Amino acid sequence: MKLLRVIAFVCALGASTCSGILVLTHFSGATIPGCGVHGDCRDLTSGVWGELAHVPVAFLGLAWFLGFAFVLLPEGSWHLSKSVFWFAFIGLAASIFFSALMLTERKLCPWCVGTHILNVVMIASLWKCCQLPTDVDGHMKPIGFGWLKTFFSAWGITLLLLVPMNVWNQHRIQTRETAAIDETLRESDGRRAFLPQAPCAPPG
Repeated sequence: MKLLRVIAFVCALGASTCSGILVLTHFSGATIPGCGVHGDCRDLTSGVWGELAHVPVAFLGLAWFLGFAFVLLPEGSWHLSKSVFWFAFIGLAASIFFSALMLTERKLCPWCVGTHILNVVMIASLWKCCQLPTDVDGHMKPIGFGWLKTFFSAWGITLLLLVPMNVWNQHRIQTRETAAIDETLRESDGRRAFLPQAPCAPPG
């Protein structure tokens, strides 16, 4: 149980790292190993399914896995409620969907693939380290959902930090693009002013 929970925790951290790298490229526009400027990663993250409700999928992935990392912190009891495992299936469904999307569009994002693989390993580990709760006499107890407070606290704080930063970043990009267009127009007007004027025809 202890080893499996540690494996699940490490996988959650690894998936958070992969998602975090995609978040950083979203803000900076920098290229990352395995994904060029016009590579598959950029095409996928800027495509139709690159956002959900105007929130980049990479943001949601980072918040999701950070939430699980906090839930799986290897401290206290090593037994987790089975509800953790079933809740993780939401992430499995997302991994299956986005993996199928990469296959149908014939695009490969190594960091996305790494996230999905780590997600599957995390869920497989949760299957064994999550148990149905029983009391000292072996009778079933209600499935606990107290861990949801920890999960949604981490999930919500992450999104509360990232979403305003994304709004500011979009405003910064639009301002920079507008300034570039204005500069181009000014240069065009300046060149036009120095062009020789055609002589006016004498009055008939």
